[in-house]
Amino acid sequence: MDSEDRAVLLRPKFGSGRLGRILLSWFGPSHYRIRLDEVGTAVWVCLDGGTPLDEVVSELKKKFGSRIDPAEERVQMFVDDMIRKKLIEVK
Repeated sequence: MDSEDRAVLLRPKFGSGRLGRILLSWFGPSHYRIRLDEVGTAVWVCLDGGTPLDEVVSELKKKFGSRIDPAEERVQMFVDDMIRKKLIEVK
């Protein structure tokens, strides 16, 4: 969390394989910093691996009200983006 209580995610730049380690030695910092907004942080905190997405949506509706509408679509877009960026995985 940063000074505004918003999550900052670290995404590896080059992966953990041999090639990634070589590239890291040439190009410096090993991670991208992804700063989440207030809503993204709230979703991230709820994604604990055990909470169903419909409960996450309910929590967000309680916390943010109509500011998050359409909540279901926003949460799904966030989760899809996190999967695509390989920051989370679904089993």
